[in-house]
Amino acid sequence: MDAGERQEFVLDLVRGEVAVVLGFRDPAAVETQRPFQELGFDSLTAVQLRNRLGAVSGVRLPATVVFDHPTPAALTAFLLAGLGSGPEPTERSPLLAELDKLEEILSTAGDTENAGAADADERAAVTVRLQTILSRWMDAWGGTPGDAGPTDRLESASTDELLDFIDNELGRAGS
Repeated sequence: MDAGERQEFVLDLVRGEVAVVLGFRDPAAVETQRPFQELGFDSLTAVQLRNRLGAVSGVRLPATVVFDHPTPAALTAFLLAGLGSGPEPTERSPLLAELDKLEEILSTAGDTENAGAADADERAAVTVRLQTILSRWMDAWGGTPGDAGPTDRLESASTDELLDFIDNELGRAGS
């Protein structure tokens, strides 16, 4: 897709997920420049949207993403930047370019019509190799960047975990 098509695709995705979270029948009812709070977002729906968009985009999103990027258009721009394909894509490092190639090869590897036992064995071997490579990479760089930081734990928390945290921290557990 070119930049315009990517922009439109991600905006449609955001509007669709907003519509699902808010219970709208038609994603077109989600105005691109209307603030999420005016659309009816609260902390619970914000976390639900964050989780849904994170799952479909593969981008790790902060718990406050809806408040940091307060309109569907602003959130779309943020997602495009996180995907490395904003309106003005930056030059990819050679390492990331090679990973892009690998990802493309892996995504097309399962498109053969003759998937059999040999393909299952090859897939298992590839999976083990990728896991080994990732493990070595993480060991060399000291694990996942930002491991164990409170912000990371908050950003990766489930809706229930966030609500429990809010209840406990704000003294609303008995309310």
